[in-house]
Amino acid sequence: MKKIFTLLTLITITFLSAQTKFEKGYYIDQNNKKINCEILKKKWIQSPEFITVKINNEELQVDCKSIIEFEVSNIKFIRTEIKIDDSKINSEKIFYSLKNKLIRVLVEGDISLYMLDDEKDRIFLIKEQNDTIRQLLHKKISSDNKRYYISSYKRQLARIERDTMNKVVKNVKYDYSDLSKYVIKMNKKIGKNETKTHVRKDSVLVQFRLGANYRNENLKKEFKGNIDKTIDFGNNSIISLNSEIEIIPPVFNRNYGLLFDFSFDINKVSGEADYYNPIFINPDYKIKYEIKNTFNSSIGVKRYFKLNKNTSFFIIPKVGLKSVYKGHIYVQRDIDSDFKINNPNFGITLGANYKNLILELNYTNNTNVDVPNSLNIGIKYNILKINNVYDSIN
Repeated sequence: MKKIFTLLTLITITFLSAQTKFEKGYYIDQNNKKINCEILKKKWIQSPEFITVKINNEELQVDCKSIIEFEVSNIKFIRTEIKIDDSKINSEKIFYSLKNKLIRVLVEGDISLYMLDDEKDRIFLIKEQNDTIRQLLHKKISSDNKRYYISSYKRQLARIERDTMNKVVKNVKYDYSDLSKYVIKMNKKIGKNETKTHVRKDSVLVQFRLGANYRNENLKKEFKGNIDKTIDFGNNSIISLNSEIEIIPPVFNRNYGLLFDFSFDINKVSGEADYYNPIFINPDYKIKYEIKNTFNSSIGVKRYFKLNKNTSFFIIPKVGLKSVYKGHIYVQRDIDSDFKINNPNFGITLGANYKNLILELNYTNNTNVDVPNSLNIGIKYNILKINNVYDSIN
């Protein structure tokens, strides 16, 4: 168990240790001076208190209170004075106060859209050309076991579009994806200036694979009774069928994937043996046995090392979730029963893939003493790829 916990820790460290890179960007200081530099990109949900920049290979932190704008990798923030609802959370009264905030830019055009995560909630703001930035109001109220919204953002959108509220406006949700799509649609309708969006399409890649593994395995099992013996089932060639699900998130340049692996053996270990114990009147025992790995599952993190578009190498540290051997043994005049061998394990896989074809070399460290460590070779093929596309602000 200690070894499994150690490997899980190593998997977590490996996954989290991938560094976010510095990317080209700029910031504008309070003196309105634009500084071109490299900025350490992060997943900014709330407005950052500081940014880490690199100028002439020197890293330094810049306090965002001294910044009126910065942009990196199509992520943009601007500092501005805005009126924000500052009333109590469950109050039906709306009270606006003027605040100086660093807000996230989502869409820029004749109509612009912004986002702010404050201490209470995520809010969105909108600006028509030559107008001030205004909050799109959508306030959640929880009172007397009832939940409802004080919401006027749809009427605000319809007013900006100078049209009665149609079905499209009514279906616009209060989130960055729906609001961005609607603002972009309004800008296209106006059609005066170019629209720049800071909400991009992203996807989580899910891949399904089928394959087979080959290994040699020497199983054994201790039995108690008149025979009182550890029975060695011999060295056997095993072929197993394998299925795999891999999830590749849009982070770390898609060099990491989360794997769920499932397999079962298609052939049994079986045979007969004689056992001689001279202290008994009938010392000769006939032993018959059969055993099979009925189910094996594991989880791991796959690290890719890409050579080109079609070819890459990879390494996978993984932990067995469940591995069960089921068998039957008959010992003359002594045992005739089914048995199980539960087999916790962890391992490591090295491999290469070309397009949809994958070759692997797997080493498994089995923590059950009745199951030896094993080395197997495998082949897999991608049978299905699914890209779950969504809007992203990261």
